[in-house]
Amino acid sequence: MAAGINALSGPLHGRANEAALRQLMEIRDSHMPVRQFVQQAKDQDSKIAGLCHRVYKSYDPLAAVVKDQLHQLTSHGEATFNDNIRSLIDVALELEDLALHDEYFVSPPPPALPNVDFYTGLIYRGIGFAPEMFTTLFALEGIPGWFAQYREILADPMTRIGRVRQVYTGEGQRRYMPIDQR
Repeated sequence: MAAGINALSGPLHGRANEAALRQLMEIRDSHMPVRQFVQQAKDQDSKIAGLCHRVYKSYDPLAAVVKDQLHQLTSHGEATFNDNIRSLIDVALELEDLALHDEYFVSPPPPALPNVDFYTGLIYRGIGFAPEMFTTLFALEGIPGWFAQYREILADPMTRIGRVRQVYTGEGQRRYMPIDQR
């Protein structure tokens, strides 16, 4: 679990949802049309935060689930989803629509389709969490899956879902002596 949590450091993984949220805020606050922002990204051959995934070569299935949850939260008029967050959601939906239908984003492998980070920052912020907490929340969500994957790997040595490349060969369980008894 510690290795999984440590692997979340950096802006391209654990902080990707924070980067996506900040980019949506930048677009909204600049009053620049989303289409113009997309064109600038294309002209500069730069990435848009929250688009693309190293593993999924089509739409990230977690992004679809999170987008649906975001829609459910906003359609029920959740009080925490104020106009500030709703305006960011509008920017995100327009940005996604442009990316899904623009050959520039769809054709290169892998296609630049929304990943789970594209929408999670909006939910986290909408329910009141500061962006600095996003990685912690993402890790908490991942822990049950990491445990399940570990158990799956143990149960079926032929499983292909695990990407573990190393096996611990050090000492097994050791006896622990409390500090005050050493």
